[in-house]
Amino acid sequence: MLNEKPLMIIRPNPGPVAVNLVYFIVVGLIFIAVPVIGLEEMSSTAGVFLMASGMFCIFSYFFVLIITVSRMKYLIYKNRVETYIDEIILINKKVVYFNEVTDIMLFQRFVDRIFGTGSIGINTAGKVKEMTFSGESSGYTMALDYLRNPKQIKDYIEKLVERGGGDYGY
Repeated sequence: MLNEKPLMIIRPNPGPVAVNLVYFIVVGLIFIAVPVIGLEEMSSTAGVFLMASGMFCIFSYFFVLIITVSRMKYLIYKNRVETYIDEIILINKKVVYFNEVTDIMLFQRFVDRIFGTGSIGINTAGKVKEMTFSGESSGYTMALDYLRNPKQIKDYIEKLVERGGGDYGY
């Protein structure tokens, strides 16, 4: 098991993540636009602060999220799924064994359909739910996000789960 090779290595598609950046660009532009439009009562120091806050909002979100997603990978083995998220500060590894899986769900938002991506949520009995980048609960023990061909990956995982995660020639 130490030198076991994964059956599948999946890297997320960062395209849909970039679309989420639009929200932070709008917020950042508001911070930048207020001093440019020129509120009469605003001091130049406050204007510079708002502009800097807007720029920070845009670039920090883009940097952290795009870098983190580009360094994520999902590994599918005969008996388990592993996620590796190599964040800037820490490495997060999570393992779900197929014999513990209770259900698997496929989600595709509008943006996901445009990019041909989706997310798979895997639940297990009695496990802690996963947190998203925003700190909200994803509602699943493990979430595989921004996947290309999510339906095929979900079907593949379901076959492994149905067979109990044993060695069946995959």
